[in-house]
Amino acid sequence: MKYKLTFEGAASRLIHIQIFLRVTESHTLWQLPKWRPGRYELQNYHRNISDVQATSQSGNPLVIHRASTHSWQL
Repeated sequence: MKYKLTFEGAASRLIHIQIFLRVTESHTLWQLPKWRPGRYELQNYHRNISDVQATSQSGNPLVIHRASTHSWQL
């Protein structure tokens, strides 16, 4: 798994995150934690994600949808 972070600029406060990985199953579930490490409080990290897209290695779009508030199904 590889990550690529691109910062849009200090004024926009947006980060474009690309994750490159090999998927071996036809349905893959991606999840964000609901908790904050080291604390006993729930966080809403998912509310800061504005767009999720998936493509194959050849660049073809893949179907991805939000399965719950903090998970996505590929």
